[in-house]
Amino acid sequence: MPDDSPQRYRRHKPTGPNALAVAGWPHRRGHLFVPIEYQPQYAYPLVVVLHDTGSDPWEPLAHVPALSSRNYIVVCPRGSLALPSDAFGRPRYAWSDNPTDEIAYLRRLLEAAYRHFPHLSQSLHVVSIGHSAAVAVRLAVQCQGLPVGLILLHPPADSLVQLPASSLWPDLRIFVGYPTWLAPPLSFRRHLTRSLTQAGVMLQWNAFPYSTPYHPEVLRQVNRWIMEAVAVRDNRTVSFSKMVSHRRPVIPLKQV
Repeated sequence: MPDDSPQRYRRHKPTGPNALAVAGWPHRRGHLFVPIEYQPQYAYPLVVVLHDTGSDPWEPLAHVPALSSRNYIVVCPRGSLALPSDAFGRPRYAWSDNPTDEIAYLRRLLEAAYRHFPHLSQSLHVVSIGHSAAVAVRLAVQCQGLPVGLILLHPPADSLVQLPASSLWPDLRIFVGYPTWLAPPLSFRRHLTRSLTQAGVMLQWNAFPYSTPYHPEVLRQVNRWIMEAVAVRDNRTVSFSKMVSHRRPVIPLKQV
């Protein structure tokens, strides 16, 4: 049985095969959660979880079993900016405001994941925690041509305002989860829903009576939402070269 205690899992920090090397970023490995009873030939959906500002990849990784222990291959990358350690000596990181560098790193991370797991499903889901929402949206925009689900948990209001409806594409699915006492104004939610719906984007608002995005009930709702999305997709395997639409300019990869 896996160790399902988030704090123990975060403290142990398993390494080796549970980390993906990213070409050009040797010190920013993508930390992996591989399902229980992993079947190499099964087309697992890929889930990328971006940690919040002031956190590290081990915090979301430690809570993956509450999301699902069997359904997904999950990779948790690290932000590029190192912050001072917290009171317990744990490292803290943030995501850069420079979209080119961050998206280049995340694209290379996805390349490594699809190369390491060649039978991954066609479905990609990007989960952001807190202030990583802006990076998650940029990554989703770069993955046109692949069925993508975008899950924004506790996103700042400004990241929702900046959702670029004109840059998103039909059949994109967006799940927004937030504490009930931090709910965006109803008029704003209606306006954003209307504008995204006109662009063919499916947007779902979800209010929770919990202060943490890692509450088990929140993660159960996210799991159900992802599984519903996967159920309507054709789970054919794809190469990473098909993930980016050639109809839009692509942010170039960092030259190393």
